Amino acid sequence: MIDFACKKIDIADIIMCSHGLSRTEYAVFMALMGPGGLRSVSEIAASMGLERTTVQKALAALLSKKLTQRRQLNLSGGGYAYRYSALPKEVFRAGLIATIGGWHKKATEEIAAF
Repeated sequence: MIDFACKKIDIADIIMCSHGLSRTEYAVFMALMGPGGLRSVSEIAASMGLERTTVQKALAALLSKKLTQRRQLNLSGGGYAYRYSALPKEVFRAGLIATIGGWHKKATEEIAAF
């Protein structure tokens, strides 16, 4: 937790703000960051106690923001199923640090201009 003079900011707030995530999208993303490897929509929904459609919408948003990866697995009886995973932590962490660096630069410029 970061303690500014006027407010304490949790890492969850930083992640949600920097990527424009809803609470549900954040929760699904964090579930994918945990152990378990590739997971299906049904597995994610069951582990979180959410509806499949809620998880599908969250995953669609996370995919569009390039925070998750989707892999197609071919089924032995024909057809396919998708499995999802979060970005590797190192990749996500580097992107988050870059975003915060941009915030810092902009804030510094605004303070200098003040």
